Amino acid sequence: MIDIKLTDGRQMREALAGFERQIPFATALALTRTAQAVQKDLKEAMPRHLDRPTRFTLNGTYVKPATKNKLIAEVGLKDWAAKGTPVARYLSPQIQGGPRGDKRSERAMRIRGLLPPGRFLIPGDDAPLNQFGNITAGQTVKALSHVRGQIDEYQHTTSSRAKGKAKRSGRQFFMMGKVGIFYRQGKSLRSFLIIGKQPMYRQRFDFFGISAKSIEMHLPEQAALAIETALSSARP
Repeated sequence: MIDIKLTDGRQMREALAGFERQIPFATALALTRTAQAVQKDLKEAMPRHLDRPTRFTLNGTYVKPATKNKLIAEVGLKDWAAKGTPVARYLSPQIQGGPRGDKRSERAMRIRGLLPPGRFLIPGDDAPLNQFGNITAGQTVKALSHVRGQIDEYQHTTSSRAKGKAKRSGRQFFMMGKVGIFYRQGKSLRSFLIIGKQPMYRQRFDFFGISAKSIEMHLPEQAALAIETALSSARP
């Protein structure tokens, strides 16, 4: 998260001399529009720095507008999600570098005693990936259901009907010791998720650097436009 402030309000005060009541309005407008421009620049930069970001990731920023009473605009990564992992959580290692946090699937398997403490799940060589290079949530849920790794007992799909459907589809997941989750494809044994060390990331997406450059580029222009708007809307 990055705050956008107007550190030097001299331009506003001089341009709006005689219309001092419009200064908070103009300042808040300039900061909010700058924040929106920063958000756009961050979204456009993601595909250049991240590997095939999903729409969920591209839309994972938010803007908190400035107000006349609080002259600070905010741009950040969403730390909430109806399902799955919030963008702020899984992008943090890409922004700062360092270890990846645990996923819901890993927490579920630890609760079941299927994943040792301090160990993580890594896509196997045979894991089916989507166009973004990720294992789909549906495949993960299915795999955890077969190995009873889900938190909610009522989400298990290990009924005889589900097992029969999985068998007909040719893909049944199972746990192989402390190695990971595998599945059979025909007569072949394939790796889906392998148990390994905590993944480490290097910094790839300079969220703060990109934001700072964007603020430097857009704030002067937005301040000038906001002054024009404030003057045109001021009461005589």
